[in-house]
Formats: sequence, C-alpha cells, structure tokens
Amino acid sequence: MSVYKRGEIYHYRFTIKGQRFRNSCRTSNKKLAEEFEAKLKYELYNGIALGKWSPLTWEEIIDVYIESKQNIAAKGTIDMFKSIKTHLKDSKIFYKPVDTNTANILKDYLKGLKLSDSTIIVSLSKLQACYNLAKKKGKTLENTIFDTDGLTLNSKDVFFSKDEWTNFISLVKEEDYRNLFILMLNTGARIRELLTLTKDRVFLDTDTPHIFIPMELNKTRELKYIPLLCEDAKNSLKKLLSLSKTHFVINKSISAINYRIKHYAKLSNIARAEKMSCHTFRHTFITWAETGVFDFLNGKSMDSRLIKLTVGHSLNSNITENNYTHRQLEDYFKLLNKGN
Repeated sequence: MSVYKRGEIYHYRFTIKGQRFRNSCRTSNKKLAEEFEAKLKYELYNGIALGKWSPLTWEEIIDVYIESKQNIAAKGTIDMFKSIKTHLKDSKIFYKPVDTNTANILKDYLKGLKLSDSTIIVSLSKLQACYNLAKKKGKTLENTIFDTDGLTLNSKDVFFSKDEWTNFISLVKEEDYRNLFILMLNTGARIRELLTLTKDRVFLDTDTPHIFIPMELNKTRELKYIPLLCEDAKNSLKKLLSLSKTHFVINKSISAINYRIKHYAKLSNIARAEKMSCHTFRHTFITWAETGVFDFLNGKSMDSRLIKLTVGHSLNSNITENNYTHRQLEDYFKLLNKGN
C-alpha cells in the first residue's frame, strides 16, 4: 500500500524505476493523503521518465493517463483507455519508447487486427491524449505520428427517421422496454445515466419536471438536470417507476437493451439495424431537436444552448457556469409554458 499511517499523520512510499520515495503527506486525512501521493507520483514519474531517464513507452503513457484521471474521468472513459491496452498488448512495439516510427507501426498493427476505421481513429486519438499529458516535461514530438489519413469514421449519426420511429415503437410489445425506448428518445439521456437513475432523483410533480444526475454519474463531471420536455417522457417515466421493484428506476443491462433495439429495428426493416444501439436514441433526439422535428417550444425550435443543456454536452466556460444550474431549467420551463 502506497499510503500508510504513522501516528496521526499519513505517509507515502512507492518505487519508480528502481528508485524509492518515502515521506510524510503532512495530513491526517486519508483521502487528501492519497490525492497528494498520486499527484507526487505522477509528477515524479513524468519528470524522471521523460527527463532524467529514457522516454516513456506507449504502454506507460496510457498508465500515466489512467492513473492521473482515475478519480475525475468517467468509468467508461477509463475503460476505453484500458481497452486500447488490450488491443495493443501483443504488439512488441507497444513496450518501446514513444517515437514517430513506433507510432506508425502501432497504427499498422491496429489495421492488421481488422478493427473498424472508427475504432482505430478513436484509439489513436486516445493515445494522443495520453501523449499530450505525458509530454509535460519531455520533448514535443511531431503530431504527424498520429496521422489518420486514409481512415474514415463510420457514420456515428445513425438515427431514426420519424416514420422509422413510428414503425419501430409500434412493434415493441414489452411494456417495460416500450416505455424505456420512449423515455430514451424524448430525453436524449446517456444510457448509463438512466441505468444508474434512482427513484429519489426523479422530480415529476414540480413546475420543472426533470431528472437529476449528480457529478459522479455524469460523463462531463458536472451537475446535470434533464428536463422532461413532453407528456410522452413523463408518462413513460411514471410507468417505469411503477414497474420497478427496486430503488433503481430501470433494472436492465445495456447488452439486453441493445439486443432488443437491433431485434425490433430488423423487424422494422431498417437498413441500418445492425448499427443501432442505445446511443441511436441520443443521436435521434439531437438530430430531431436541431432540425425541428421536436416541437417543444410552441412553434420555436430548440437553440444549441438548450440542446447542450439537455443532453449534457460540454459548453464553453462562459456558458457552462450558467447553463448547468437549476435556474436555467426554471427559465426554460417558463418559455415552454408561455402562452399555455
């Protein structure tokens, strides 16, 4: 264990590249001691590995990133970095120092695994994020080491047309899934936000009916309020609440939900059925909001700020401070109900 208690004060101890470090954390608070130890270890690790000693390997820059982001990044983000290590674990180059040559070899290695271009691009972008963090005290390398020429993203904007959605939902006979799909479509919520939603964070009987997502469960690490914009969303959520026998609103796995989405999409003869997943509903919400298919504001389209507030996309610093607050939610519902 890196952090241990001596008397009332916590101390740290760890070894990097054969060199041992041990001293006081100067605090009796274990959480603060662990944060101090992690920060110090990260700074020493970078300074030594990129300065005094040899450059970090590709494996090490991912480890540095994961360690530094462990307590602030969403679990899904950390898992994505771990999956990249899994993809590259059998490549000998993965354990070599970061340079242009090894980067190109790694890219070719990923291609050889017959991964999709999208997966390769995402993997390279994550490697670049790791590199940018780890290069703090090292020599800047050419950005061309992450060149993705010749690779194209698979379409991520798979969404329902209005007719496709009408046909799709008409085929869903299971009451729980039917209501879940309606809620997903009409909120644009991330599936993990819904699957971790507890009954005490649902507020239906207020002037601003909404779902509350705490910071630790939101990908952007911000407080989030998802407004329930229409009767369909509220009625579906009420039904899910009545069907649930636990403190969670929805008691299903992502794999089970994705399976049924593909199943009913195939029954609906949707050509893109195999590409559809939980995220399709989020893309549909955003697409419909931007194109005016959703008409929540009495004939007014949803502006980009409102869409970002609802779906929880990161905004610039001037907007974020104001938009991720309940005050903005109240202002929105005043506009929504104006003239009713």
